[in-house]
Amino acid sequence: MKGLNIFAGFVQCCVRYPIWFFLVYTVLTTIHPDRLIWFLFWVYVLFGILTALVQLVIEVIEKNDSKK
Repeated sequence: MKGLNIFAGFVQCCVRYPIWFFLVYTVLTTIHPDRLIWFLFWVYVLFGILTALVQLVIEVIEKNDSKK
């Protein structure tokens, strides 16, 4: 069961987030925002990827700790 959670986290990092970020990027290119909005978008992307990876690593560590 925990392996399934890790797989779901991996899919979330590699499939769900890139699709969401692409959709947000497409909307932003359509409305032609100023530089502040683009800066906030890239910060949002970086922190989104970082938090997804940290959550995945935590799940893997918890899985390894529960086996011991």
